[in-house]
Amino acid sequence: MLLFTKRWFRTSLILASIFVAVAAVWQQFAAAQEVKQKTFKYASPEVQRLEMYEGPWLVTEHHFDDRGREVIVKGTEEIRWVLDRRAVERTYTTSTDTTVYRAMSLLTYNDVAKTYQGVWLDNVSTSGPSTATGEWNDTEKTMTWSIESTTPKGEKATYRVIEKFPDANHRVGTTFVIKGNEVFKRLVVEYTRTIPCPSKRANMYFGG
Repeated sequence: MLLFTKRWFRTSLILASIFVAVAAVWQQFAAAQEVKQKTFKYASPEVQRLEMYEGPWLVTEHHFDDRGREVIVKGTEEIRWVLDRRAVERTYTTSTDTTVYRAMSLLTYNDVAKTYQGVWLDNVSTSGPSTATGEWNDTEKTMTWSIESTTPKGEKATYRVIEKFPDANHRVGTTFVIKGNEVFKRLVVEYTRTIPCPSKRANMYFGG
């Protein structure tokens, strides 16, 4: 009984030490982010809005075929500021038992065209990157992306992605394929932060 008590006490100390260490690292990270946000001047309020993307995310993809059948794929996404906070870089990875999908993207705001713009590259396409233009709806907390790419046959492919932000730590992107006058839902991606949103401004903005 005494041996069990000693082991339990030792284990409790170890777990407490780990908890304290993790809490200390998180506090340092949050403090560093707060300093950056106070001292850094963004190019525009539109660029600063990209704070809502920053950070590590868990990804759950829901794929739908022509018959509405669903396939679920899991992955991760890491989004960070680049180019002196003029753009954010997305590193996106999902995998199944047999394949790994990798992609990278840049998002920024074009102050001349008054629109968000992005480019997407992955390890699957052989016909160049996808390009995107986006518009933010402040009332609905929604970013709508119009995306164009080229198929392996050289044909133009058009998509619409509607990203909804219910709060600072979740977002849901729904992808629609556009063929003439027809629109088909092909993909729903659920994003959940692995750590709370580091931006106090974003948290206040979404009521977090």
